[in-house]
Amino acid sequence: MKFARFQVIHLEYEHANNVDAVSNMGSQDRAHAESSHLRSKVDLKTQKEQLKTDLRREEEEYEEAIKKLETTQQKGIVKQRDEFELNHKMLHAKYEQRLKVLIMDLVCDHLKYGLKLIVIVHSFAFLSLVL
Repeated sequence: MKFARFQVIHLEYEHANNVDAVSNMGSQDRAHAESSHLRSKVDLKTQKEQLKTDLRREEEEYEEAIKKLETTQQKGIVKQRDEFELNHKMLHAKYEQRLKVLIMDLVCDHLKYGLKLIVIVHSFAFLSLVL
């Protein structure tokens, strides 16, 4: 019986030591998990901030690129408009000159025809007087 009691006391002592060891390991694991979690949290925060700054920088670069494209497009539009207006003025002047030439030709033809008509009418009138 003494031996059984000694064995029970030894088992209780061993159980208490095991409970303490498990408790210590659990505390250590928990502390390790907390520190690991805190490191992860800090790392994620820094990554988040880095990504935000990268995103802002890229947005600024895209905005600058868009502004450059808009100014380039605007310059192209102005250049095309100027070329169109110049071509329009040249074409208008060309057709105005052509119109003047045609009017002059028409007037000359009309005068020639009118003079011939006047000569013919006067000839008939003269002939009718003579006859």
